[in-house]
Amino acid sequence: MKEKVLGLKEFVIVLLLACVETAIALVTAMPFAANLQLVYFLVPGLAGLINGIIYVLLIKKCPKIGTQFIIPMIYGLYFLFTGSVYVILSILVDTFISKISLPMQPVPEIGSISVA
Repeated sequence: MKEKVLGLKEFVIVLLLACVETAIALVTAMPFAANLQLVYFLVPGLAGLINGIIYVLLIKKCPKIGTQFIIPMIYGLYFLFTGSVYVILSILVDTFISKISLPMQPVPEIGSISVA
């Protein structure tokens, strides 16, 4: 029987990939930092496209309780330590709401998806 809680190996994988996601989001924002309109509208989309690949890999690799909570916590801790308290509060609220409203579903295998 599989465990539903993160083990040490899974925790380290989730933690490292969450740090990689945070770094990618920051590197994506750097070229557009001079123009706030681009930062607000273009950067989240670009970071989401790049980080979406890592997120799906992470959820597929470790579909256990806590995986979806650690990713925004690392990103939020970065903003907390850099002085953006409102960002950490919004990330915590968003994480809590998504954890309650959307229970984690296993990602279907590529071969099992059928087109009607």
